[in-house]
Amino acid sequence: MIGAAAVSVAALMWWWPSIFPPADAEIDVSIISDDFLVGFTRPVSDRVHESGRTTSWIEGVDVCEFSTDATSSNADVIVVTGAGLNSCPAVLSDLADHAGRVIVIAQPGRTDINALPAGLTVVDPERLIGPAGAGLTLPCQWWEEDACSDGFVAVRNADGSLTREASDRIARMVVAELP
Repeated sequence: MIGAAAVSVAALMWWWPSIFPPADAEIDVSIISDDFLVGFTRPVSDRVHESGRTTSWIEGVDVCEFSTDATSSNADVIVVTGAGLNSCPAVLSDLADHAGRVIVIAQPGRTDINALPAGLTVVDPERLIGPAGAGLTLPCQWWEEDACSDGFVAVRNADGSLTREASDRIARMVVAELP
């Protein structure tokens, strides 16, 4: 009983700063996204928090019109995803100057990885969510036993939007790239 209470207290102490950060807290990872990850702030944030880091989100923006003045923190890492990233290398370079590291989440069928500026860390989720226009399901990964039926998991809805399982796959790739 005492052991279970000690484990509960330790878990709460570990998660507390991520769940309820103080107003003046440093943000470790700032995520800037257009519509690609809309609705998935919770699963992505949870994966980042599990690694012991805090997050902030700026959603629904055109990254090419984004200004580093709009960031409310001096995040160590800025994660960016946007359909038009290839048309605004100066913004990406500015973000790279603002943070210790910039991670770009490529969007299948919308981001030309080879045209991005040098010095960025690129996460290409195609290997885990498939290319644009791919089927709605892909083979399960080892961690997806609960969501897996018949050896496959849904990664896209009928309208082409991502499922929660797809966002978890992308989040795992981003966390793998955090310093």
